[in-house]
Amino acid sequence: MPSTARRLVRAGQGFAARSTASPERLWLAEAGEDLRGSFCAPTVLLCSEEHGAAWALAQGGRGRLLALDEASRVGATEWAACADAARRWA
Repeated sequence: MPSTARRLVRAGQGFAARSTASPERLWLAEAGEDLRGSFCAPTVLLCSEEHGAAWALAQGGRGRLLALDEASRVGATEWAACADAARRWA
């Protein structure tokens, strides 16, 4: 794990990524009152855990850095209700 990410884990922050075989990470931002500004814009795919840790610091820790397999599980769980609602409206 890069030193930046290690520091995040040691500090007890909730936004350090778990190591997996794939280096890519998703920064899943926390939503605020301005959904586009606080969630849509800062939620990004990153090429590595090191870049993810730097992005997490730049975002002030307002979100979670996830391995892609974990991001897929989180997305399936947290967005299932939105997908159901969209199907009902279609």
